[in-house]
Amino acid sequence: MMGMTRTDPEWKDKIITGDETWVYGYDPETTPQSAEWRGHTVIKEMYLGILRRLREAIRKKRPEKWTNGGWILHHDNARPHTAHLMTSFLAKNGTQILLQPPYFPDIAPNDFFLFPKLKAVLKGRHFDTRDDIIEKSPLALKSIPKETYKKLFRQLGETMALALNSYALARSLAAPKDLAHVDYEEILNILTGHFCPKPNVIVQRYHFNKHNQGNESIASYVAELRRLSENCEFIDLDDRLRDRLVCGLRKVSLVKRLLSETVLTLEKAINIALCDESASANASVLMEATPDVNILKKANKGDPFNFKSKSKLNSIEFRKD
Repeated sequence: MMGMTRTDPEWKDKIITGDETWVYGYDPETTPQSAEWRGHTVIKEMYLGILRRLREAIRKKRPEKWTNGGWILHHDNARPHTAHLMTSFLAKNGTQILLQPPYFPDIAPNDFFLFPKLKAVLKGRHFDTRDDIIEKSPLALKSIPKETYKKLFRQLGETMALALNSYALARSLAAPKDLAHVDYEEILNILTGHFCPKPNVIVQRYHFNKHNQGNESIASYVAELRRLSENCEFIDLDDRLRDRLVCGLRKVSLVKRLLSETVLTLEKAINIALCDESASANASVLMEATPDVNILKKANKGDPFNFKSKSKLNSIEFRKD
């Protein structure tokens, strides 16, 4: 696929892609039924019939591609598509195939683009017969603007390049195993280990034990301690969180209050710290709400009667009659 994108700039114009899906008369698709189509399990004999009809349609509607063999078949790697009966038929008729790596539905346009749009239009509508669905499906597909299709195939090359780079990386990481025989969960673990390596426990515990409360609230401090503990692999996590909470608080009086408790759990320590923080905030509000009292005390300091004409009172003379 990557070689084709490098050597043939017109490769996207040669692709004929297809797939099959289940369409209900009314109900939405469910996972167990996604492997069925038109009421039957998709088997290799049925898919062979689809390929024969496809070749005939290309001969009639795309004669220029039929005469010079200028078309490439792209379908995903479902079992009916990769059966020996299918590969033999395609090889016998000289049909080029654009191979798709396993576990990469993002490069199958029908799966991630066409079928969702088709079902979005048909969803919620009632169809009495199979013929009704067959009649309405082309109308739903034609309602998608041509520019949308063009944009899809312009982006398809970039998507394929990204997918194949990831595939090549996974194949290298899984070696000497054949990636085709490695299940999805193992591939996911391999790639996760490569892109997100496991953090060093000693370093993570160092950061945890060095973290003290700054200007954040108690709730934010506790949340940060929990985040820092995620990769510490503590067996006694609650005790570790409690100890770091007590030792890292910035308020000395609160630390003394917590240390005075004979039995202190993490939950109890958090509740006491939250209550203390709330009480301090409420006290500050109350103090800020009485500014006049403070001003009056300052103005009357040393002069309880605040006499403005004290000098005149001192000059009054008293006579004896």
